[in-house]
Amino acid sequence: MEIHSSLYKELTDAELRCVIDTALHTTVTDYRLLSGGMFNTTYFVDTADCGKVVLRMGPVNRHLIMPFENHLMETETMFYDLCRQRSIPVSEVLAQSTDKSLLDRDYMIVRYIPSKNFYDIKPEGQLRADLYHEYGKQVAAMHEIKNRKFGRLPDVARGGGFETWGACLCSEVEDYLSVATKYDIFDDKDIRDLRQVYRIHEPLANTVKQATLVHTDMGPGNILVRTDTEPPVLGALIDPDRGMWGDVEFDFCLIQWMLCDDFVKGYGRDVRICDKETQRRRELCHLLRCCFDTYVWEVEYNVHEYMLAGKKSIRGMLDEMLQDPITD
Repeated sequence: MEIHSSLYKELTDAELRCVIDTALHTTVTDYRLLSGGMFNTTYFVDTADCGKVVLRMGPVNRHLIMPFENHLMETETMFYDLCRQRSIPVSEVLAQSTDKSLLDRDYMIVRYIPSKNFYDIKPEGQLRADLYHEYGKQVAAMHEIKNRKFGRLPDVARGGGFETWGACLCSEVEDYLSVATKYDIFDDKDIRDLRQVYRIHEPLANTVKQATLVHTDMGPGNILVRTDTEPPVLGALIDPDRGMWGDVEFDFCLIQWMLCDDFVKGYGRDVRICDKETQRRRELCHLLRCCFDTYVWEVEYNVHEYMLAGKKSIRGMLDEMLQDPITD
C-alpha cells in the first residue's frame, strides 16, 4: 500500500546544504534520502569535517500533529542525555533545533552508526541469544532511571508533570481527544467510554509510586545492531521521541516479540509473568498507544482503512475493560 504522509517533505539540495552548514559549520560531500520514515524526513549525509551523520527534518503541516508531537526532538535529546549518563548505547546528538528559524522545521543531526535494525538483521543462534541478553540488560539499566513526577520529559523538565500516573494518563487522554474529536475518529459513546476507562482505573494506575524512564516504542526497528564489528553487537536504542516518565509496563505492553529467555536473563526479572493488575496496567498503556496510532493513520498518513481497523480494536479493548474493571 502506498502511504501519502501529510507531514513528510523532502529538502531541496540547497536547503539540505544550508541546514548542515548552519548546524555543523561544515560542507556536504554526499547525501542520500533514507526510507522508512513518514513523520520526519531523514537523510544520510557525509560531511567534510564531521564525518557521516544522519539528518532528520521535522514535519510540515504541524497543525495536524498531536500535542505531544510538538516536542518529539526535544524529548529524544533529553532521553539520550539521560541514557548516556548510564552508559546505555544511544545515538550521539550533534545538533538539534526546535526554534524553527531555519526552513520553519525542527531538525536533529546524530552521528551515523554503521548498523542495521534488529528486524533487518534477523539474528540466529548464539548471536541472537547474545543480542537479546544485552538488550535486556540495557532496558533494565534504562528502567533504573527514575523521577519524582510523571509526564512528558520536556514538561517535567520545565517544572510541570503529575504527582500520579493516573492523573498523567487522564491528561494524555484529554490532550488526545482535543485533536481527535476534530476528525470524527470516534463517536460520542467511544469518547465517553474512553474517558470512563481511565477514570475507573485511576486508582490502579496510582499504585505506580515512582516514575520510570520508558521508551514506549521499543519495536525491532528501533534497535540498531552494529555491522562494523565481529560479531555484531547492540549499537543503540533509537527513536525514543515518545519517551516519558511513566509506568514501566508501557514498555512491556509493546515488546512482546522480545520477551524470550535470553531477554529475561539480561533484564533480571521474568516480565512474561504478571498478575491481573499488572496486565491491566499494560492494557491501559496499550490502549493509549492504539489511540495515538489510529489518529496517525487517519490524519497524518491518510490510510483510512488502518484507522478503521484500529478503531475496531480500541472498541474491543474498551468493552473488555468496562465489563471487567479493576478498581484497586
